[in-house]
Amino acid sequence: MRLIKTRIKNQEHEVIYIEYQDAVPHSVVTKSYISNAKKPYWRTTQWDVFANDGDSENLMIYESGSGGEPTDISTPHYIESYKGASYWMGLGASFNSIPSNIIKLARPFNLGKNGDTIFNPFDICERTYSSEYCELCGHHSTEFCFEHKYDDENGDPRYIHNNEYAD
Repeated sequence: MRLIKTRIKNQEHEVIYIEYQDAVPHSVVTKSYISNAKKPYWRTTQWDVFANDGDSENLMIYESGSGGEPTDISTPHYIESYKGASYWMGLGASFNSIPSNIIKLARPFNLGKNGDTIFNPFDICERTYSSEYCELCGHHSTEFCFEHKYDDENGDPRYIHNNEYAD
């Protein structure tokens, strides 16, 4: 398997880890070389993938954090009854402990349709700078859920039905 690369903000990133739920990307880790630091180093970036408004044909990818080493990826742990968890990991990457109830793949899933061969989640997902989760809708969205939430006078999100704070 050749390297999976993508360009983000004029910087080359290599995809080193893809976690899937039911063969759909769920989280991705990339690494990029920080050459202009006093002591150049590799930095990882974590990405969350979600179906926008629950639409599995509209996958979004959101940068959820960065930092750390390619050899210190957060380990996935799934409950025993869930059988749809799998992952692919590139050379030089490793977990910080032992994963549980997840299948290791020899190569990433082909994400292409109509005979296309696509392994890179960045090629099928739209990049977004926001991710909102609505507990009542039960899914993530790129927009604030005005159907179920409002901002109070202090700018804090609350649920319309009971005025509780919304995370």
